[in-house]
Amino acid sequence: MSVGALNVYGQWGVPEHLLHTIPSNQQLNRLASRLGSEWEMMLLDLGLSPGELYRCRADHPLSVQSQVLAGLVMWKQLQGRGATVQRLLQSLQALDLHPSAIDQVFV
Repeated sequence: MSVGALNVYGQWGVPEHLLHTIPSNQQLNRLASRLGSEWEMMLLDLGLSPGELYRCRADHPLSVQSQVLAGLVMWKQLQGRGATVQRLLQSLQALDLHPSAIDQVFV
C-alpha cells in the first residue's frame, strides 16, 4: 500500500490492519445507522443493481437502517473476499462523506 493510500484511509481513523478484512455484520450495522440518503449511491458504487436496491427497500419498508443493512449484507455475500473495509472506504470517499460519519464503526 502506498503512503498516499495510508494518508487517505488514515483520515478515516481505520487501522491499516483492518483495511483488507471483511467487515462484520455488527460493523455493517453501525455503518448503516450512520448513513443517510447517500446509502443508495454507495451501494450502486459497490456493485449492487437498481433491482437489488429495490428489493432492500421493499423487504424493509419501515426502516431505512434495515434497508441499508440488507444492502450491505447482500454486497458482502455477492463480493465474498472482495467485500473489504478498504472497498467500503473507497465508496464512502467517492460520496464526499465526512470521516466523522464513520467514527468508531470499524473498531
